[in-house]
Amino acid sequence: MLRIAKCGHIRFQEGDLEAFVSSFARAAGFEAPIVVSFESPDALVSACIEAPTEAPFDIVMCKCDLPSITGVQVADELRQEGLLFEGMRVILCAPNGSYAYAAAQNGVSGYLLEPISPRDARRVIGQNLVRAERTSENSTILRCRDRLRRVVFDQITYVETAGHDQLVHRMGESEPLVVRCSSLELFSHLEDDERFFKVGSSYIINMDYVASVLLRAGTVALQGGLQIPVPVRLRKQLVEAVCSHSAIAV
Repeated sequence: MLRIAKCGHIRFQEGDLEAFVSSFARAAGFEAPIVVSFESPDALVSACIEAPTEAPFDIVMCKCDLPSITGVQVADELRQEGLLFEGMRVILCAPNGSYAYAAAQNGVSGYLLEPISPRDARRVIGQNLVRAERTSENSTILRCRDRLRRVVFDQITYVETAGHDQLVHRMGESEPLVVRCSSLELFSHLEDDERFFKVGSSYIINMDYVASVLLRAGTVALQGGLQIPVPVRLRKQLVEAVCSHSAIAV
């Protein structure tokens, strides 16, 4: 189920945000999102960043002209925290277009003029709901060292075991996410996606990022040059999986 965070009184020409997302979700064939309202932008940002017990928000809808901080600054904080990289979408609502350029520079997914017309609601909010739903189907929530994070499957290159932790390496990120669990526990989040292959007890790879399988060396090479040792018992199975995946990809 999608979760939406709302900050500020967002004006619609007809109805309100809760009514729109509920109606749109029913028509689109997915479960109606939960809408959580925040009185202050500071509380919204804290809830998005900390997320200690609940899944991160999929969409943040925020007014631009807030008393203590602009909606653009809210988007900037979320962007700097890496939440937009994790699939969070930000939609800003404003009385005019004066914030539009700054909003675009901070990676917002939508910019709406108030009061929001039914047509603009369908075009911007509706499209972002559909995209967020697709992201939720192609991702998982992991309890990382710092907080709960949504991790998009497409971005995972490989996972390696380090002591009691699993290090989740993602495309475009220099530092891995640290997840406190076993390799088996983490693989349970990924195994329904046929791209992921568990290489022994120490590695999980995404076959989208496999460059080659070196049978003589007993390793699989990932894009970027990393070579991961493959146990003898898994080599044939890995080759078959990579070949099958490549055929499907083509």
